[in-house]
Amino acid sequence: MSVGRVVCEPGQIQHKHAGAEPLPGPGRGGPDSVLGQDPPDLTAILFNLIVAGLIFVLLYVGYNREDMKLVNIDMSWLGVLVLVRYFDFFWELLPRSLFFLAGGLILVLGGMALEKKRRELRTQFSAQPAA
Repeated sequence: MSVGRVVCEPGQIQHKHAGAEPLPGPGRGGPDSVLGQDPPDLTAILFNLIVAGLIFVLLYVGYNREDMKLVNIDMSWLGVLVLVRYFDFFWELLPRSLFFLAGGLILVLGGMALEKKRRELRTQFSAQPAA
């Protein structure tokens, strides 16, 4: 039984019996790739879910305590998380001009929505008598 050997040449890794086709690797659309990227790491997914969960729990606590300082901090961290995930996911997928155009639009609209909600909460918190 003959076993082929791996031949390393500049720029690609080939199997001797596979011909000149490069083996699928990171970001090359292999069987495990998602949109041309490597499969997501379970640790990274778990970490992101934990961070998002903590942000929403603290936002809920700030809302229930009517603590505007805590609500502001949580909304800021939520914005940071969304921005980081945007860069992380779309950096390789979009051409640079579309990336920054869509990113700017998301930031402007998201900032307007968060500011509107923050003002509503501040008005609501200040209108209710302290218990």
